[in-house]
Amino acid sequence: MLDGNSIYRYENINMSFTVLDKEQKVRFSPVVEFDEDLFVFLARFYKAKEIGEKNKNSSKYDHNNLIYITCLPWMRITSMMHPVDEKNKDSIPRICWGKYFETIDGYNIDMSIQVNHGFQDGYHLGLFYEGLERNISN
Repeated sequence: MLDGNSIYRYENINMSFTVLDKEQKVRFSPVVEFDEDLFVFLARFYKAKEIGEKNKNSSKYDHNNLIYITCLPWMRITSMMHPVDEKNKDSIPRICWGKYFETIDGYNIDMSIQVNHGFQDGYHLGLFYEGLERNISN
């Protein structure tokens, strides 16, 4: 990952995501730290969601071993432009998915991934999509 002017390899990637508060305003969750135990990870996710929905400020996360996630479950998407702070160099992947839909072949979902092309290209994204499809199918 690119962090400022340095490149780092992280063993784990954490996530932050968008939530809606009671007034339907977009808020951001605190960082959810990775855990191999799905139940531990989910507990962290739900706690971060609750904090984000209440718009409580969380401490600033000072590493770029992140992935940003959002969804638009109300509509299909073809792409998504995520905000990027031009002053801070990063390679944080930004993922968005839209409303799922049914076709003759089953259920599908549109997904947009924004990456730093210096680190990932079409081949790597293809591997990600293949792995995602395999995991969803299983």
